[in-house]
Amino acid sequence: TAVIATADSLAQTFLPNSIKDSLPKLHNVHMIISDPDAKVMQDAIVVDLNTSFQMGKDGLVKLIAHEYHHNYRAMTSKSYDHPLMVQLNKIHQEGLADLIDKDEPPIEEMGLFPKAILEIYNNDYQNTPNNLRTLDSLTQEFLAQELDTTTYYQQINNYFKFGGHTAGIYMSFKIAKMLNKEVLIESYNDPIKFVELYNDVAQASPGDHVFSSVFISYIKTLDQ
Repeated sequence: TAVIATADSLAQTFLPNSIKDSLPKLHNVHMIISDPDAKVMQDAIVVDLNTSFQMGKDGLVKLIAHEYHHNYRAMTSKSYDHPLMVQLNKIHQEGLADLIDKDEPPIEEMGLFPKAILEIYNNDYQNTPNNLRTLDSLTQEFLAQELDTTTYYQQINNYFKFGGHTAGIYMSFKIAKMLNKEVLIESYNDPIKFVELYNDVAQASPGDHVFSSVFISYIKTLDQ
């Protein structure tokens, strides 16, 4: 009970004050035997039992706080159908929640996951600028009718690896460093603002991809 209460308090520090008087009821937390992770599933938060023992109390608090943040965000944000917005929403929700419990990559361990997965994670994190550049290019090709809808959707479905963690944390850490964490908290449920904030800092960061005006204009039409 104490761990869950502490996790809830921690999650709320990553929410804007403007919504704290009307927060929804949180899902129950269930310990199960599964893959070494935690996630929001239907109307529950599930945590792998072995992972919880391996993390210790402080780590478990942060892990549950991360999932609680997803819980709060999902109950107060839009639901997207377009595959591009689904992907952007993923990197946004993970990018902000990862500030609660994740270190900035490259990392040297990932709980009970094997070293091979860790290497793929770190490599994908470093490749984020290229991944963003390719997503921008695919979208421009689609809008120029150089890609048909079916092909475009196939290309961007499940586009970001690790459920959006690697790209999201790359973008959110850069925003937090160059601007501040508060701008991320204020826009906690607005993936368009997240992309715009990233674009602002990427312009002053050599090697990072700056999303095209065509891409930005298009995602704004999808958010209406």
